[in-house]
Amino acid sequence: MKVFLIAGQSNAVGTSPTDGLEGYVFPDVLLWQAGEFTEENEKLQNVWLRGVRPGMGYTPRHSGIELGICAGLKKGMPRAFVRYAYGTTDLVRDWRSESLWRALPGKRGDAGWEYLCWKNAFLRAQEAAGEPLEAEGLFFMQGESDAYSREGAARYAENLAALLSDMRAFLGRADLPVCIGEIATKVSAYAPYAEQVRAGQRACCARDKNAAWVPSADLPMSDGWHYTARGAVALGERFAAAMARLTEERR
Repeated sequence: MKVFLIAGQSNAVGTSPTDGLEGYVFPDVLLWQAGEFTEENEKLQNVWLRGVRPGMGYTPRHSGIELGICAGLKKGMPRAFVRYAYGTTDLVRDWRSESLWRALPGKRGDAGWEYLCWKNAFLRAQEAAGEPLEAEGLFFMQGESDAYSREGAARYAENLAALLSDMRAFLGRADLPVCIGEIATKVSAYAPYAEQVRAGQRACCARDKNAAWVPSADLPMSDGWHYTARGAVALGERFAAAMARLTEERR
């Protein structure tokens, strides 16, 4: 079964209010997800779900980029997703790529734990599907937490490149198309290195012919970190359009 992957931190989990999104229902799309979801949405984890709709994010009152991605899917694109995402996780430690590990992570907070959980989520989804999963593309929305850290921001481009290399190796797709969402977080005392992270995202994509940078700074935000419902949908639609361009360029 061909699938798309969604990964990252809270904006990939889905932390935007569902207000006004009643029309964004996709009954023919399959979704497997795991990560940071409240007890109210526990039943939506670690099981294949048929149908994507509002309220499948962090809580039943939140949604994310998945709605916009589904709305923007072109004919012939996979209509199945595997999502693993966890809020307030950084690339410099939590998502550290396996090739940079010094020890096997054993618990949340250990270097590389989120990457390990991402791999395990894919393997569990594949086992439950009862057939091999073929990754056709990755939507990655992460970086806000690295804006807290001078080290994380300074090394963001190289850390992201290492992560994508390891993900592609694990999936057996050296040319896997990847869309990287721009963080919209403004520079502040809580995110002093946001511009460096954005520069790292752009630099990584510029050096990777199979990656596309997806802008989001103009989209409406509900707070300093997360998008409004319409903002998240618009970002998802941009992700889908960027993925379509990447896949068409390879034909």
